[in-house]
Amino acid sequence: MLYVNFEESRKSLIAGMLSIGIDLRPALEDASLRLMTMMPESMGIEEHLYHEITTIKSFQPEHLVVDAISACKRIACEKASFDFLMRLIHFCRKRSVTVILINQAKSAWKYHQISGIGLSSLIDTIITLHNKDVGNETNRMLQVKKSRGTRHSNKYHTYFLTDKGIQFDTD
Repeated sequence: MLYVNFEESRKSLIAGMLSIGIDLRPALEDASLRLMTMMPESMGIEEHLYHEITTIKSFQPEHLVVDAISACKRIACEKASFDFLMRLIHFCRKRSVTVILINQAKSAWKYHQISGIGLSSLIDTIITLHNKDVGNETNRMLQVKKSRGTRHSNKYHTYFLTDKGIQFDTD
């Protein structure tokens, strides 16, 4: 898996995952996971695309994660961000690489727009994560909004971040 992160450093990402019981270091050491971490503003959109494509060609991952696509708007204008993601997705499709796009949207109602970039028609599955304040606590919930060609639940499912990883409420 190739994980492209525009939001935090490699060290911070590894430490954050350790805090919920997920140790990325073995996968990094055995080369089944490669992290590319960079600030969106560190280079232009064509340079980002070049580095990602070059890494995909050499590493040949089965999966690509881009976290977060909302950061692409910090690299360039909305049209250039859309073109960047379209080119990256099509490049991966030709090589049978599954693409997982993580997005940060201000509103749950904007899931279909994928941060206003307009990619939802290309996406087979959309899963949203929500935080809901209930009394004196915040509940984390997951919902499958769309999963093309499959039956899926329309319910919200509560999940917890624990020191043993992500756990779902079984009720």
